[in-house]
Amino acid sequence: MNRSISALAIVWISAGLGCMYTPPGKTSGPSTSPEGVTVRVLGVRCIDERDAEGGNLGTSLGLRLEASNQSGSDVEFRPNSVRVASPPGYVASTIGNSVSLKPGQRTLLTAHLQNDHEGVSCSEPLRLNLSSAAVSGGHAMMLSPIEFIE
Repeated sequence: MNRSISALAIVWISAGLGCMYTPPGKTSGPSTSPEGVTVRVLGVRCIDERDAEGGNLGTSLGLRLEASNQSGSDVEFRPNSVRVASPPGYVASTIGNSVSLKPGQRTLLTAHLQNDHEGVSCSEPLRLNLSSAAVSGGHAMMLSPIEFIE
C-alpha cells in the first residue's frame, strides 16, 4: 500500500514540475535602455506539442519577465509589444495589460505565446524583441533584443 502511495506522489510531483518556469539555460540578457529601464527573462516554460505519431505540431511558450525602472521618469511597460523575433511564427495567446512603473519600481509579468509551425522546437534559441515594450513621454525606450535558450 505504501509503495503505491509513494509512486502516485512521485507521478503527481513530476507532473507538477512540468508546469513550472525554469531559468533560461543561456541568455544574452538582461536588456537595459540608456535611461535605466531593464527587462530580464526570469523563467521559461516551453512545451513541444506532438501528435499521436510523435510529429511536432508546434510549440507553446511561457515567459516570466521582470521589468524595472531606474530612470528618472514614469515608464509604461507594454507586455503586448514583446515579440519573439526568431524563430518566426510565435503569436501571443495571453499577455498582460500595460503596467505603469514609477522610478525605482519593478514588476513581474507573464506572457504566453504559441507557434503552430511544424518543426519549431523548444531546443531552438529564441530572440525576444523589446523595441517598443517600454515607453516614457510618448517615446519608446531603446531596449536591445534578448536571446535565450530554454
